[in-house]
Amino acid sequence: MTINFYANYGILAHEKRPVFSTVPGEINDKVAAKLPDGWDTYAMQDGQTGLVAPWGDRYAINDVLVERDGEPWFSAVDDSGRVRRCKLSIQ
Repeated sequence: MTINFYANYGILAHEKRPVFSTVPGEINDKVAAKLPDGWDTYAMQDGQTGLVAPWGDRYAINDVLVERDGEPWFSAVDDSGRVRRCKLSIQ
């Protein structure tokens, strides 16, 4: 399964790295990435795509989408309080 989001550039206080978001900024590239194993999608009430983590919690994409070393990652806290991170594979 693939999700789409944007790599936004020139965002105040983040000028030297992209800010990943489902909302396009003034300067952006559209990005498609493959979901990591165990992650799934669902339709949220507002019609947007949400994510289901391997441990069953549901998230909006922007709640878990982060940047690490210029690459998109998911970062979320599981049921035991442990921070779980996984790198996204750009298509």
